[in-house]
Amino acid sequence: MINLQYVVSQTGTSQTTVAINISEDKNAPVFLNSPYFTTITENYVVGRMVIAVTAVDSNLVGQIQYEVVGIYPAPSFFDVDKDSGVMRIIRDLKEDHFATFRYVLRISAYDSIDPSKFTLTDVTILLARNLNPPVFDRTTYSTRITELYSMGIPVLNITAIDPDGTQISYTLVRDNTVGGNALVYFYIDANGGLLLRKPLTAPDVPDQFSMVVAATDSGRPSKTMKVNVIVGVDKINPPVFLGIPYTRRMEERTLNGTSIITVRTSPSTDIVYEIVGEPPAPYLFFVEQNGDIHIKKDLTTDKSMEYKIRVRAYQRNTPSKYAETDVVVIMLRNINPPTFTPDSFSTSVNYDDPVGQRVLQVQAADDVLQYSISGDADCQNSFYIISATGKIILVKSLKTTNDVLFQCTLSVTDNGYPTPKTDTATLVINVVRGTNPVFGNQNLNVNIREDVPVNTVVENRISATRTPAPHSPDTLVYEIIGEYPAQSFFGIDRLTGQISVIQDLRLDGLKTTQYKILILTYGTDKPDLRSTATVTIDVQRNLNGPRFFPQSDSIELPETTSTDFWSMPQNVTDPDSSKITCSIIGDSKSVEYFQVDPNTCVLSLKKSLKDDPDLTTTYNVLIEAVDNEQSPLTNRKTITITVFRDASPPSFQNLPATITISETRTVGDSVYAASATENWRGKIQYEIVGVYPAPSFFDVDKYSGVIRIIRDLKEDRIATEIYTLLIAVYDTKNHNSKATSEVIINVKRKPATFEFSQTIYVVQLPEITPVGSRILQVFPANASDSATYAIETSFPLSGVNIFYMDAFNGIITTRMSLHSGTNYFYQLEVKATDKSNPLRTGVTTVFVIVEDFCCLSNNRTCELNSNAPIFSAPLYFVNVMEGDYSTNNLPLIEVSASDNDFGPDGNLVFEIQSVSNNGDGKFQIQQKPSEKKATLICIGKISRDLTYVIVVRASDQAIHVSRKRSSSVPVEIKVVPFRK
Repeated sequence: MINLQYVVSQTGTSQTTVAINISEDKNAPVFLNSPYFTTITENYVVGRMVIAVTAVDSNLVGQIQYEVVGIYPAPSFFDVDKDSGVMRIIRDLKEDHFATFRYVLRISAYDSIDPSKFTLTDVTILLARNLNPPVFDRTTYSTRITELYSMGIPVLNITAIDPDGTQISYTLVRDNTVGGNALVYFYIDANGGLLLRKPLTAPDVPDQFSMVVAATDSGRPSKTMKVNVIVGVDKINPPVFLGIPYTRRMEERTLNGTSIITVRTSPSTDIVYEIVGEPPAPYLFFVEQNGDIHIKKDLTTDKSMEYKIRVRAYQRNTPSKYAETDVVVIMLRNINPPTFTPDSFSTSVNYDDPVGQRVLQVQAADDVLQYSISGDADCQNSFYIISATGKIILVKSLKTTNDVLFQCTLSVTDNGYPTPKTDTATLVINVVRGTNPVFGNQNLNVNIREDVPVNTVVENRISATRTPAPHSPDTLVYEIIGEYPAQSFFGIDRLTGQISVIQDLRLDGLKTTQYKILILTYGTDKPDLRSTATVTIDVQRNLNGPRFFPQSDSIELPETTSTDFWSMPQNVTDPDSSKITCSIIGDSKSVEYFQVDPNTCVLSLKKSLKDDPDLTTTYNVLIEAVDNEQSPLTNRKTITITVFRDASPPSFQNLPATITISETRTVGDSVYAASATENWRGKIQYEIVGVYPAPSFFDVDKYSGVIRIIRDLKEDRIATEIYTLLIAVYDTKNHNSKATSEVIINVKRKPATFEFSQTIYVVQLPEITPVGSRILQVFPANASDSATYAIETSFPLSGVNIFYMDAFNGIITTRMSLHSGTNYFYQLEVKATDKSNPLRTGVTTVFVIVEDFCCLSNNRTCELNSNAPIFSAPLYFVNVMEGDYSTNNLPLIEVSASDNDFGPDGNLVFEIQSVSNNGDGKFQIQQKPSEKKATLICIGKISRDLTYVIVVRASDQAIHVSRKRSSSVPVEIKVVPFRK
C-alpha cells in the first residue's frame, strides 16, 4: 500500500516530483529436505514435538510463515508453528476414532508480505499403536464348588491388566469339558467374574468343567490373551424313605389329632419332614418331626374318598436335596341308610281348607335328613313337604279342582357321600267336596233393535239349581261377569236372573252389533261352588246414511287465491250418526291442490294454484262422506272449480352485461349476479345454455342467479380472452316459457414469462454433506403461481448427476457425494413451466459452492476467491458543462471491470466510494444486473471551473464477507462553462 500526501495553498502553479520504489516478491519459498517422514507411538503426549520443516526464499521480503492446509484427519491432531516450522501434537492420538496408522500433514510456506506465492509439502507420520497384550495374574484358574452353589456369586474372579492402560473385556471362548456344556452353565461378566448361568442340580452335570477365558484390551488394533479355567463340582444325595409304600383305611368320623401312620428315612438324624403336594391333604393332615402323621381338620367337611399325603424329607442344611413319598389314606363314608316309621301314611282334607294349612307330620331315623314328595304330579302341585322337618302343608286351593283323592310317594335321603342313602313311604290323601249349581239353558240367543227403550227386559229364561240346595237364609244368586262392553248396557236381577237394558244402545261408541253376556251363579253359603252360562244379544244398527245439500256446486277462483283464507263449508247430515267423515276422491289434480277437513267437511286449498306446472283451468273435486258405522253408508258431491291464469314469460333486469376479470381469480369466486322478474307462480330458476367454452369455466346458481368460476381459467388451452355466457331464466311452474340473455366476460391474461423470486440463488456446502440432503428451494415471484421445475443444464456437466430437483416443489437435494476433489463450483440452470395457457416459462441460476475440509478448519487457506476486480483503465476523464441536472440525470461516462473468479466471486457491484469538492449527493452509479460495467450520472447542480475526483469501487459478491475482494479507480470530472 502506498500513502501519498500533499498540500496545496494559495493560488498559481506549483510542481514537485515524488519517487516511489516498489519491492516485488517474484519467487515462492522452497522446502529443504522435502519430503518429510517420521515415526512415533500413540503414547506421545499433547504438545510434544514431532518434526520440524524448513523453507527458504531467494528474495525474501518479509518472514517465512508456515501453515497447515491438509490432509484430514492429520490437522485434527498436529499443527505447525507459523514462525519456526516445528510440528507438535495438539490432541491425544488415542482419541482418533479411525485408529489411523499413517497421517499426512500438508504444510504451506509463504512470504508474509505476499501470501499468494506459497509452496506445499507433505509430512508423513507413521504411528505405532497398542504395543502390549493383556497379562493374567495366574497361568491357570481352578476351584471346587458343591452342586448347590448359589447363582449371582462369582465362582472365580479372573483378572488381567494391560500395560498400555486400556480397558479389558472378558469372554468365554472355548469349552474343553467332556460333553461340551460348560457354556450352558457358566458365563463371565465385564469385570472378569465367572458366574453360574443355571443351577448345577441337573443329573447330567459333570464332576468337572474345563473352559478357556480370553482377555481383550480396547486398543486399536486390540490384543487378546487366553487362560484355562477348571471348576470341580461335588454332589449331595437326598435321604431315602424306609418301609414304603404307606397305606391306611379310615372311617370319616375319626377324631382330630389322631395319629394315623409314621414314616421313617435313612439317615434318620437331623431330618425335616413336610407335607407338600396338592390340596386338600396339606389342609387336613400334619406331620411331626419324628415322622408321625396326624389328622388336623374334621374329615366330614371334605368329600374325598382317597387322600395322597405327599411327605418331603431333607437334611436341615440342604433343603434343596430332598426325597418325597406318598401316604395313601382310603376313606370309609356314609355306611347307614335312613328309615321311615311307619312305612305308609294316610289322612283327609276338606276342599275348602285354606292354603298353608298343615296336613301331616312324617319322620325318619338317621342323622341329617332331607324329605321330598315324588310320584303323582297333582300331588306334588297341591302339597309341599318341608325338606328339613317332614311337615306336609297344602299349597294349592282345592276349590279350583275336582280331585277327590291324592296318592303320593314320600322320599327321604341322608345326602351322604359318595352314595346318598334313601327310603320311601306311601301317602294317601282323601278330599271331602260339595257340588256346583246347574243352569237349565247353558247358551241363549236374543235379537233386538238399537233403539230399544232403557229398562226393557230382553231375556227371562235364566235359571239354575244345586244339589243339595242352599239352606235358608242362603240362596242362589246371579251376576254378569262379562264380556266387555255388555256390562255397560245390560243388567241382571240378582234373584230372578232377568236381563234388561240399562243404557241406550245408540250411545255405544264401539257400535257393537253383538253382545256376549257371561252369567255367573253360586250359593251364598258356598260361593266357591260356581257355574256360568252365556247369553248372545244381536243388535240391528245404522239404518240411515249421510246426505249432501246440494249434491253439486260450481265456483270460480283466481290463481292468486291464498291457501290461508279461502274455504267452502259443505252441508252434510245423517239422521242416526253423529260422526261423519269427508274425503276427496277422484283425479290426482284435485287431490294435489285441494283438501277437505275430515271432521267438519270444509273444502280449502292445499297448495297455491300458481304451483300447477300444467296451468290447469278446471278442477273437478269429488267429495265423499261416510258415517263411520260398523256397516258404513256413503254419499258423494261434485264441485267444479274454474281458474283464470296469467302465462306471460319472465324478463331480465340486468342482462345483457359485460364484465372484466383477471385469470388469477380462484375457483368458486362469484363474478356477477343475474336478476329477472315476472309474476312468479313457482320459484325463479336460472341455467346456462351456451356458448362454448364458457360453460366449461362458469356456472350460474339456479336459484340466486350468481355466476361463479367452476374451473381454473389458466387451464383454458386456447387462452380465451372473451367468454360469451348465455343464461336462461324460467318459472318452475311454467318450464315452457323462458327468457334468455348473455353476459360477456373479458379475461385479463398474464404475460408469457414466469418470474422467480430471485434471478440468482447461491448456496455454500461442505463437501461432507450427506447424500439426500436438502440444499435449496426455488420459489415463484408470485406466491399464487404454481409450476414444474427441472435442471436444464449444469456447468460442469456432472452437476446434473450430483443434484436432484423435485419437479413439483422446487427443492434441490444431493443424490451423489460432493467429495470429488476437483469440482468446487456448480452452476445449475433451473427452468420452470407453469400450467397457464399459453404456457409460461422462466429460468434462474443456482450457484453451488463446495468447500473441502481445509476450508472449514480454523486456519482456512483454501482461497476460493483468488482474483480481485481489474478496471479496464487506470484512470477515467470527462468534461461536462455546468448546470442543474437534477431532473434529467445527465450520463457522464461508463466504467467497466473484469474478475476471473467463478460464480458469485466473479459478479461485480459498482459504487461511489468518495467525491471531492463537496460533491456528495451530486453523482450516482447506474448498473444493470449481471453486467460488469456501470454508468456514472450527474444528479445535481455543478459549477464551472470545479474538478470533481470520484473514486469508484468494484466489489465481487463472495458469500463470506471476509473473502470479498475489491478494486478502486479515480474518475476526474472537469466542469466547463455553458456555451450558448
